[in-house]
Amino acid sequence: MGACGSKPKKKKSISDSLSEERLKHDAFARRESNSTANGFQKTSTTVVRTSVQNNRLVSTRTTQSVSISGSDPLMRPSISGKFVQQEAISTGFSPGHVSLQTKSRPPYNPVYKSLAISSPTPSAIHYGTKGGADKYDLGKKAYAVVLHQHKFKNAGQNREGSEKDMDKINSFFENYRIDKKIHVNKTAADVRYVMDNIARQNFSNYSCLIIIIMSHGLMNDQIAAFDGETYGFEEDIVEKCTSNRTLDGKPKLFIVQACRGDSTMTTDSKKTQSKKSDVLTFQSTYKGFVALRDTQKGTFFIQNFFDLLDEHRGKDISLINKHLNRVFSQKGITQNPTMTSTLARDLIFGDLRIP
Repeated sequence: MGACGSKPKKKKSISDSLSEERLKHDAFARRESNSTANGFQKTSTTVVRTSVQNNRLVSTRTTQSVSISGSDPLMRPSISGKFVQQEAISTGFSPGHVSLQTKSRPPYNPVYKSLAISSPTPSAIHYGTKGGADKYDLGKKAYAVVLHQHKFKNAGQNREGSEKDMDKINSFFENYRIDKKIHVNKTAADVRYVMDNIARQNFSNYSCLIIIIMSHGLMNDQIAAFDGETYGFEEDIVEKCTSNRTLDGKPKLFIVQACRGDSTMTTDSKKTQSKKSDVLTFQSTYKGFVALRDTQKGTFFIQNFFDLLDEHRGKDISLINKHLNRVFSQKGITQNPTMTSTLARDLIFGDLRIP
């Protein structure tokens, strides 16, 4: 032990020397030369850099040569270059253990043009269309979600005859390129969970989305679930679909069979956030009115809607509501189906039909 109880100085090990070396800046040397001949300006730059990497002494030599022809920097016809990098890598610190590695990169040959920038014309931009902007492209399959509520915790609210509507929908889907997911008698929390998944799902391989809802309804488009609780059509259904970016530019079709309250019923409505583009909604009745259901044959709205959709599949789907109201009037059905649309193009449902 040394004087005053201090320990004798310990000789630095190689690893300690390495640690000190890492605290210093990497050592490098730079050399640059310029020359001009036959209208070409040649610049050569050589950089030698020495550093410690992973307990190895690495010496890197980088040489870059660039030849420039022409005098106007904005209109240079060509630039040619060569880039060679050499690394001297040592596994220790003895010069006798140094190996040389050479890496060559492809020539750098950009072509300089004028600064004029061309932008695509509006006619060249198509969102969800093919062969023009007059109709939506339904070349890919559609994806459908059915929320079918025909039984409730309170059995007195059961919707007798609604199974006939489900049979009609399944029969219709058999003739069209549609992947469907059916959810039966779900609670309000279940419905929100389903729609949260829709908000996150990737619909890149589908051309459109179809949501079908069959249940009891209240004012401001509140819809009843199995447990007697309600969920909002706009905030819990539509908003989840329009907020999904993989559905941008694609039609989103909503078909709702539900009463819409009466003059004595009211609920709070909530604001939604996403832009409601390419949305088409069919609802079984006018706001504030009930929707009729035959306990033996199903609802007038669902049964007639899918019959007319198949019959007029070669025309724009937005015409269906006019046909629906005409048929209801002819049959003496005191109910007025409604439609709201933000579609930008024709939606021809026949494009989804199986050949």
